[in-house]
Amino acid sequence: MEENTGRACLIGKKFRHVTAEFKREYQHLILVPVSEDLNSEDLNKLIEELIIKYPLRGFDVIHLSSALLIKQAGNLNTYFAAFDKALNQAAKEENIKVPFFSF
Repeated sequence: MEENTGRACLIGKKFRHVTAEFKREYQHLILVPVSEDLNSEDLNKLIEELIIKYPLRGFDVIHLSSALLIKQAGNLNTYFAAFDKALNQAAKEENIKVPFFSF
């Protein structure tokens, strides 16, 4: 990485390698669709319960609720990773697997 006006940026082979890896990994991600269902009573109830239960920020609650929805849909091998210790801990408490290398 080289410094560019205070921000790290990838160039050349490193950039191509990182983007190729992302494209390869992206195929294995599960996307939670954003739809009218997000306004459903069940989802709102889940988010409200998580807000009461854990001291998380708004988007962190959305991240956690998305993982819970994936798990509830039958994806028993759901893994969760974040750079936030409190968010990872909340996922663990919700019985979602958190890799040992998560922060």
